[in-house]
Amino acid sequence: GAASRAAPAAATRYVSGKNPDGPRPKGDDRGTKRDGSYLQCLAGCASRCEQASPGQATKTRGECLNLCRDECCATYEQCTYTIPGT
Repeated sequence: GAASRAAPAAATRYVSGKNPDGPRPKGDDRGTKRDGSYLQCLAGCASRCEQASPGQATKTRGECLNLCRDECCATYEQCTYTIPGT
C-alpha cells in the first residue's frame, strides 16, 4: 500500500562545528564554552586539581583545565575548543 512506501523521516545532518538545530537565540549559552554550569564545573575541578596531594607533583592551572575539560564537557564545542594559555 501507499503507507508502506512513505518517505523516510529526514535524518539530522551534522556538519562539523555547526549546530544542527540552526542558530541559537541571542544569549542562549547552553552547551557552549560559556555555559554557566560548565564553567562552574571547570572552576571547581581546577581548584581541586591544583592542590597538590602528598607525593604528587603540583600541576599548573593550564594542565588542570585541560584535564578538567574532559571531566566537565557535555557537548562537542565544550570538549574540543582550545583553552587559551594551555
